[in-house]
Amino acid sequence: MRASALFIFALLCSACGVDDPASDSGVVTSTAGLFEAEAQFDPDPPAVGKNSLSLRLQTRDGVLVEEAEISAEPWMPAHSHGVAVRPIVRAEGDGVFLVDEVRFTMPGTWEVRIDIEATNMRDSLVVSADVQ
Repeated sequence: MRASALFIFALLCSACGVDDPASDSGVVTSTAGLFEAEAQFDPDPPAVGKNSLSLRLQTRDGVLVEEAEISAEPWMPAHSHGVAVRPIVRAEGDGVFLVDEVRFTMPGTWEVRIDIEATNMRDSLVVSADVQ
């Protein structure tokens, strides 16, 4: 009886749709809550080699950010290292910023650490990626 209950519990939990914290895309809130970004990798899921990351950036009040100083750094937390090539960030309009030349050197969980300075505010956010 107990084994049956555990099996049913496990089955229900697997079907509940809990998001993996290392999601490759979605909405990410900055550390201090000043910004929110809708993040999308290309390719999705990201792969070893060159990738890009699209960020649709807005303030916590929902105002699209049109102008910002943004820097990005790929970082592999498990090995405590980044990469030699820094990504290039450019504004695409309508609150969208393209982070290009995001290079992952090996499979595993990576972070793209992003610093943002816009509208007299400074904050950072992290987009996690399960690199294939």
